[in-house]
Amino acid sequence: MLELARDPKHLGADIGFLGVLHTWGQNLEHHPHVHYIVPAGCLALDGSRWIDSSPRFFLPVKALSRSFRRKFRAGLGELFEHNRLQLHGSLQQLALPGAFSHFLSELGQKDWVVYAKPPFGGPEHVLNYLARYTHRVAISNHRLVAFESDRVSFCWRDYAHGGKQKVMTVSAHELLRRFLLHVLPGGLVRIRHFGLFANRKRSSARTLPRSARHGGLRRSARATQLALSSLLRHHAGR
Repeated sequence: MLELARDPKHLGADIGFLGVLHTWGQNLEHHPHVHYIVPAGCLALDGSRWIDSSPRFFLPVKALSRSFRRKFRAGLGELFEHNRLQLHGSLQQLALPGAFSHFLSELGQKDWVVYAKPPFGGPEHVLNYLARYTHRVAISNHRLVAFESDRVSFCWRDYAHGGKQKVMTVSAHELLRRFLLHVLPGGLVRIRHFGLFANRKRSSARTLPRSARHGGLRRSARATQLALSSLLRHHAGR
């Protein structure tokens, strides 16, 4: 997104966004995914003014799809070249000479899909949702309903069937196994900042003209400002 945003054919400006890593679903199985928050605007390349994005779309999804495909294939190729890919089961055949190159070539011939949509309930809903989860663990105490004979029962929502609340019972060992899936390795951070929000950009952002720093914020709804403040408080641990 950073590259496309700087392209004069699109926004021709600098954007910033933050990503929050989630690794669990309601049933505590491994479900890694990242939520990104992207302001609907950007900073002119010379830092002189704030530019609102189009009300119809932020960046064209077809261009995003091609960019994502190119970068993902390049990343896979680099990992394979440095023997950092683990290929198990049916994927072991990709380790054969030439097989992985052919696999990457096939990936490049397919259309990749970037599905972009406005957030349900508006930006306030998204910010409040992420603010609740930035420093939480995979399951909280209030979801645990019973512990009997080495069996643990907990509540979960089955979003595949209309979000119905159900109770799942597993062994204590299985619950611990699922819980430990979501303990991040040392050095892997849950929240990352990109573009204008990156650490190396913070000092330069302080020197921007006041109108550029706050122009977009003044146009934001008050509720969104409060939700963003909530997210930042959680992130800062205050």
